[in-house]
Amino acid sequence: MRGLGWWDNYQARRTLDLVLGEGRGETIDANTIEDATLVLLSGVMAQGYLQARVVASGVTTDDVPFSHELDSALTATLPRPLAAHAVTLHVITGRRYTLREVTFSGLESMAARPDGGAAVITEKEAREFFMANLGLFTPADARAFSPGKLDRGLLSLRDTLRDRGYMEARTRVAGEQRDPETGDVRVQVAVEPGPLWRIGGLQREAEGKEEPLQKVELPGTGMPWTRLVAQDIEVAVRNAYYDVGYADARVTVGAQPEKELAEDGARRVAVTVRAISGEEVHVAGVRFEGAGRTNEKLLRSKSPVHPGDPLDPQKVERARLRLSRLGVFDLVDSKNEPPTGPERDVVFLLREQPRWDASLLFGYGSYEQLRGGIELRQNNLWGKAHRSRLELVQSMKSSQGDYTYSVPELLGPNIDGSVKVFGLLREEESFDREEYGGSLLLRRVFRRWRVEATTGYTFESLGTRDNTLGTSATDLDTSRVGSLNFTLVQDRRDNPLLPRRGWRWYVQMEDAAKWLGGDVDYERLEFDASWHVPLGGERWLHLGLTHGVVFGSDRIPVNKLFFPGGENSIRGYASGKAAPRDANGDYVGARSEVVVNIEFEQRVTGNWSAVVFLDGLGTAADINDYPFDETLFSVGAGVRYQTIIGPLRLEYGYNLNRRSGDPAGTVLFSLGFPF
Repeated sequence: MRGLGWWDNYQARRTLDLVLGEGRGETIDANTIEDATLVLLSGVMAQGYLQARVVASGVTTDDVPFSHELDSALTATLPRPLAAHAVTLHVITGRRYTLREVTFSGLESMAARPDGGAAVITEKEAREFFMANLGLFTPADARAFSPGKLDRGLLSLRDTLRDRGYMEARTRVAGEQRDPETGDVRVQVAVEPGPLWRIGGLQREAEGKEEPLQKVELPGTGMPWTRLVAQDIEVAVRNAYYDVGYADARVTVGAQPEKELAEDGARRVAVTVRAISGEEVHVAGVRFEGAGRTNEKLLRSKSPVHPGDPLDPQKVERARLRLSRLGVFDLVDSKNEPPTGPERDVVFLLREQPRWDASLLFGYGSYEQLRGGIELRQNNLWGKAHRSRLELVQSMKSSQGDYTYSVPELLGPNIDGSVKVFGLLREEESFDREEYGGSLLLRRVFRRWRVEATTGYTFESLGTRDNTLGTSATDLDTSRVGSLNFTLVQDRRDNPLLPRRGWRWYVQMEDAAKWLGGDVDYERLEFDASWHVPLGGERWLHLGLTHGVVFGSDRIPVNKLFFPGGENSIRGYASGKAAPRDANGDYVGARSEVVVNIEFEQRVTGNWSAVVFLDGLGTAADINDYPFDETLFSVGAGVRYQTIIGPLRLEYGYNLNRRSGDPAGTVLFSLGFPF
């Protein structure tokens, strides 16, 4: 392979081996060379090189050198017979064609209609089907023009219009200009939306059992008619039959449009819903296949399907999902045996996860620097779907380990239980942290709202060494903490590793008291929220708010105070260096902190983006000054490279109002989204 660059040459060679097969024999004939040429040119032309060609050269088995130029139409074919032990394919790409402009006609006719009830597509939305926008400097390959891309854009635009009620919509190319000198392509797209379809009448027909069909509430006349509406009707009617044991029920939804348009310009549609109930089916038995280590009594307790019940495929699916949520199966499927008849066994097909699973952990932060570790999971202990997890992490500044033993559905179908023991040694800016303890926890997920709630009891031993804080003379060197904890989390982000839209909030309350086994009393509250808003043009606004406060006696364990600063806090300071200072300039822990992050992100090209940000921090070392009596602000910029495990970030924060001893700014390098 030649002509595509070393990496693309390598990829093209791999593609040819995959498509043509590596076991082709010792020689390559003319047909194979031409097939390889067509495969290569298909990929190259899809990238906008519409005039690309391939020069095939080599030496035949008769020691005769050859060189022939081939195009995508094989205008000139290779001479025959031809056989060679090796062939070099040199791709001559030529000029790349890029789509510079797409204009539309016909969209304005939809916008001007008084139909109502249907979403109208804007020219900006329509253009996105044809032209990618990947940021300020959208790369040429993202806007590469090819006839295949143009056809896909036309089909996507047409299907979108039909999904919005314009069932007769058509799209076509009204004009296309290609400039061979510059490679610029300008396309004119004609849109013929046709009339909006509305339900003019609705008829029900049943073969067999009729009552389930009559109970379903169907859309009324005048409503827009689309393929999605037809699908919704079909699902609703089928489920009504499933509820009463007609597992073989079949439903069809037909639509007959009228020839003449109504006075409002819409086309009325006569809708017919037809149901064939089939025979009533009951459950003969329930079996589980593939559960070698899992207790069958546990499996049966998770299934709402019982012998003698009407066979409801919806119940079978709920049982399948509940078995999946045990977390110990790679596969959970189901089938009926026999597949027909008035009585059938429900068979759940299971594939258990490996008993042991191990993962390597990796991370980087400007303060802790390189982090690495291992996570060991043990699945399905005792055959009761219990799980254990051991995590060990080591960085340049800390050593951390925790072990968790989990029991699914400990107190009902939605409440899991767990026991956790943990330990942490970490070198902070002004002291060394030591924490050991254990927790008893209950967890419930409210799936409807995507909210996770956790509550429990924690006992921990806290200690500090090498304390250079301004309060070191009065700080507790060691303490025991017994506390009740409650946590709520809602995550509505589109992607937790690279959020572009949505929000997340988190609340944690900790109530420590001596009667719970400790020697300190305090109440600690943490709140964290983030909001991500797309601004269009591959630009995003990210907002973050963090608040923490500790109420209680004057002698709060240092481990429970706040020491802000770092890549996930106020970014003009390294980790812990934005904490309050006393009169001598020494750091002290904050009893209250408020962090506000405002960030604007612009994709530059491909996986690269640029950010500018403003971070604000308010702290109070004395709870009487709640919520804060000191403020700091940092402004900065950075670049990010998006990876599969989150953004790789290089940022600089400049401090606007520095205290004595504060840096002018800080360079931070880290992996992961900041908030």
